[in-house]
Amino acid sequence: SDDRWIFFVGPSFTAHTNVISEHYVFFAKATAGLMNFRNVQRCLVNSTDIMGNPSQSMVGTTYKRYTFGYGLSAGASYIFNKYLSLDCSIGYMGGNVSKVKANDKTFELEENEDLSRFNINVGVKIKL
Repeated sequence: SDDRWIFFVGPSFTAHTNVISEHYVFFAKATAGLMNFRNVQRCLVNSTDIMGNPSQSMVGTTYKRYTFGYGLSAGASYIFNKYLSLDCSIGYMGGNVSKVKANDKTFELEENEDLSRFNINVGVKIKL
């Protein structure tokens, strides 16, 4: 198996318009912070035990690295009433690593590991 996790923490800044035509709000968001990359690789290795019987064992390695991450997004809200709106947004979050650490050793990668993502979100916002 090959399991990857990307965790991001950092402040975000949002700018939005006032309500337009009693129903629309447009917004943009920017963020920058610390991104953590973690990759856990596991595989079964065939071997033989002391008695010569075939057996399998799990071998795994964890690679990790911290890097700078950033993101931009923009969207719009359609307001139904003071409690309910429909929100849509499109965004990009990026970062990359050129080195990884495994078992207290740092390795230089042949190619940068791209940690970017592109997302489209649609959802209902409920204001309480």
